Parts: sequence; C-alpha cells; structure tokens
Amino acid sequence: MLCPYPTACEYDAFRRTGEHTCGRVKCPYRIHTRRILAGQIKQLAALESRTERQEAYLDRLKAQYAELLESG
Repeated sequence: MLCPYPTACEYDAFRRTGEHTCGRVKCPYRIHTRRILAGQIKQLAALESRTERQEAYLDRLKAQYAELLESG
C-alpha cells in the first residue's frame, strides 16, 4: 500500500524495499491515503485532454483506491 507520509512515517518500508509502502499489514493512516488518492484522481480527471501516460497513471490510482476501499 502507498505510504501517505513517505520518509516521515515510522512504518515506511523504503529502506527495505526501495518503495514508499507501508511496512504493516494494515496501515494505521490509510484514511489519509484514500484522501490523497482521491485528490490526485480528481485533479487528473478534471483535465480535458490527458496524455496516454496520464491516462495510465489515472488507471493505476483508481486501482489503488479500489484496493484501499476493499481492504477496509
């Protein structure tokens, strides 16, 4: 799961994995992650003409958001 507070969170697994992901099974700050993802999705969705790269990124963000909703 994406870390909402990269480098500031005590559970950020960047040192072990090289990616800013949560080192716990369930992130204690997942509500913040949902808000951050929702804001990024809203910002990209508001663009009238998106590039292919932006479309792919938007799809990834939506998938991450759906995963967060399913995990509770």
